Amino acid sequence: MHMTFFRALPVACLAALACATLPATAQMAEINSGHLAMLDADGDGAISKPEFDTFSNFAFDQMDTNDNGMISASEYGQALPADGFGDLDLDNSGDLSQDEFNMQMSKDFAAADRDGNGLLD
Repeated sequence: MHMTFFRALPVACLAALACATLPATAQMAEINSGHLAMLDADGDGAISKPEFDTFSNFAFDQMDTNDNGMISASEYGQALPADGFGDLDLDNSGDLSQDEFNMQMSKDFAAADRDGNGLLD
C-alpha cells in the first residue's frame, strides 16, 4: 500500500493523527502503509470513508485548540502552512467550520481514491 495524496496529508501530522489537508499549491507528501495502518480501524488493509471521516473529525478536534468548534487562522497555522487557510475558509468568516473542514477532507478522500472503489487501498 503506497500512495500520494493530491492535497497531501502531512506525514508528520498523520503520524501524530492530528492534521488537516493542505491547499492544492502545497507540496505532495508520500503516505506509506504505516501511516495508513493508523487509520485502518478494522485492520482490513484499506481505509474506508467512515474510517477516514473518523480521522477527519479527530484532526479537526486536535486543531481546534480552544475548543470553540471552529479552527481559526492562528490554530490552522500552528499545524499547517497558514497560506492555505483562505482556500478552505469558503464563507470568508475567518474561521473554518467543521463542515468546511470535512468538505475538503471528503474531496481529498475522493482524489486519493484513484480507482473509485470507496477505499484507500
